[in-house]
Amino acid sequence: MSADFSTRTRAESSPRLVRLGVVIGALLLAASAGQACRAVAARSAARSELATRQADLAELRRRLGPLERPSSPEATLRRQVELTARASPPRVLADLATLVPPGAALDRVVLDYTDELGLELRVEARTPADYDRLLEALRSSDRLKGVLPGPETREGDLTATVTAVYRPGGQP
Repeated sequence: MSADFSTRTRAESSPRLVRLGVVIGALLLAASAGQACRAVAARSAARSELATRQADLAELRRRLGPLERPSSPEATLRRQVELTARASPPRVLADLATLVPPGAALDRVVLDYTDELGLELRVEARTPADYDRLLEALRSSDRLKGVLPGPETREGDLTATVTAVYRPGGQP
């Protein structure tokens, strides 16, 4: 049996592996620092964009303020006259007549010319199915929006009130 009593210490790892580890660590540190710098720059850009958008929004709100205020009676009257010219009662009634299916009828039509043309329709139908077909026709019309059925009575012939807003041709 031989024993090694030398005074030399054994190298636990080679100097190449240590240098390689240091180089990899330095590269990872540099990459992390680069990512952190890019993140800080992106945050600054986002804050700048936010400030710009908030300034734009404030300007739009400032410009919108006068438009939201109640308008003068002359402007309201002018809008009502323009709406009446584009949606005259005979035109509205003709458009509504094309939507009424067999078994249903319009008993009364109230036209309310304000900023929009509000309709209040009193309808009669022989059966609930006829009434449902009428509601479907009103809802699918490109001339009407906001079709809301109101109270209805189902004793004998079905009668109900339906409200809607009429959109003249060429209006979104």
